[in-house]
Amino acid sequence: MEKQINRSRNFQLSYKISKPDGARRLVISDVHGCIKSLEGLLDKVKIQKTDQLFFLGDYIDRGPSSSGVLDLIANLQQEGYTIFPLRGNHEQMLLDVALNNPGGLVHHALEYNVMDLLEEGRLKADYFNFLDALPYYYELDHFYLVHGGFNFQAANPFEDYDSMLWIRNFIPDNEWLKNKKVVHGHDPALMEVIEDSIATRKLKIPLDNGCVHYGLRVGMGNLLCLNLETFTLTIQENIDH
Repeated sequence: MEKQINRSRNFQLSYKISKPDGARRLVISDVHGCIKSLEGLLDKVKIQKTDQLFFLGDYIDRGPSSSGVLDLIANLQQEGYTIFPLRGNHEQMLLDVALNNPGGLVHHALEYNVMDLLEEGRLKADYFNFLDALPYYYELDHFYLVHGGFNFQAANPFEDYDSMLWIRNFIPDNEWLKNKKVVHGHDPALMEVIEDSIATRKLKIPLDNGCVHYGLRVGMGNLLCLNLETFTLTIQENIDH
């Protein structure tokens, strides 16, 4: 089913990001409110202000503290860390309800465990502004970073914003990619699939191991960080469960 994409104000849909000399580029996907796991992962990678830290969306829903995750990202930005957050489908779902069906916002928040993002039945302004301004993908020198993926059957995959949030099982097309790899989240993958994709430098690298599904899905339950310079993977088991 096609999901409606809202653009309630003008913002840049994508960004082309250059890398300063000596900077690490680190990628994290699908935190889903697992604040303690995110803090543990950032401690493991020893995040520095010279790093570029990319998030692939789905900061919210399901886990214990969606507000904690958004606050941590905002605090890192305010402290001078270089953070590049993307939009995920769960952010889009919340925005859709807030914009199109505000009367159903509390029901949605209860269903997805994001009541901590609301105040007096409305999405708090700081959270709305942050989520509403999120771009859909980043283009780097050798990578595309996106939440869901790209629909290479579309006339222009880089203008199919719905697919960037929702698509699963897409097949990379090197004619469009020009040897750039797609690093994505959204569709939880087993560790062996993720590690093989990284080790063999596949065109399509999944990075969501379903941290929030700890104890519910076999072979899942970790939050991951990929270093794009070294292709090394840092693993943090869910400690929010």
